[in-house]
Amino acid sequence: MNHSREYSFELPTRIEFGVGVIETLAELVVGLGGRRVLLVSDPGLVAAGVVGRVSAILTAADLDVITFTEVEPEPEAEGVMAGARLCKDEDRQVVVGVGGGSALDTAKSIALMACNTGHIRDFTGLDVPSEPGLPVIAVPTTAGTGSECAVWSVISEKAQNVKYGIGGRNMTATVALCDPALSVSLPARLTIGTGLDALAHGLESYVNKATQPISEALSEKSMELIARSLRTPSTTARTSARVRTCSSRRPWRPALSHRPAWAWPTPWPCPWAPRPRFRTETSSLSSCPR
Repeated sequence: MNHSREYSFELPTRIEFGVGVIETLAELVVGLGGRRVLLVSDPGLVAAGVVGRVSAILTAADLDVITFTEVEPEPEAEGVMAGARLCKDEDRQVVVGVGGGSALDTAKSIALMACNTGHIRDFTGLDVPSEPGLPVIAVPTTAGTGSECAVWSVISEKAQNVKYGIGGRNMTATVALCDPALSVSLPARLTIGTGLDALAHGLESYVNKATQPISEALSEKSMELIARSLRTPSTTARTSARVRTCSSRRPWRPALSHRPAWAWPTPWPCPWAPRPRFRTETSSLSSCPR
């Protein structure tokens, strides 16, 4: 690639990584100016006890927690709007998303719509003007799409057979809280599937012509580490925390490398997409305009 051409790279999301960092969740919520939390996840993680554990960490710090678990594998606009209404009605201040890409996309979309009028589909595209959403803490439980660091959420309306992406600064998580221990109980098949998803994102970024030195380096390293890490879960039914730690670094690496040369870690997939122009001023993290 041509390393002499101009480029920029910005990562709006703060990353906190390490075994056990989930225990700092309540502290992060308070640091964002919130005490009233909407916890977004899916029924599978409720059954697995993950949602209960996360909720207990929050309530132990005397935080007010309401749980929303109407998340589908392909997140539905109807669920997003229902979550946004709950968020507004209960005057939530921070959204915590726990799960894979579907749960995290839903959480980010709910946070956006809690501070905006209309329908989520009205914001389809890149940097469609909107008010900043509520702060989001994204807690991934799989190594997959890297939604915790991506500037996109993908939402479906199955009845109309449509799917659309909403992208931009206002669709990013404030904090990505990446704790590999949350993925230890995943079945080997799910670990492999989501790991291959992350590998595909790294490869897609690597072969894209619209690249720059930072994303190129991230692409190469993510493919190297993913390929090495996946060999263990493919041959053993249970995976050690050490291997999960290695794999859990992968979700956000492809998300950061993926792939524009003009600043953003995650791409608008159409070559004719306009250059994004985001406002740089900061806004209050504890509330949004009503």
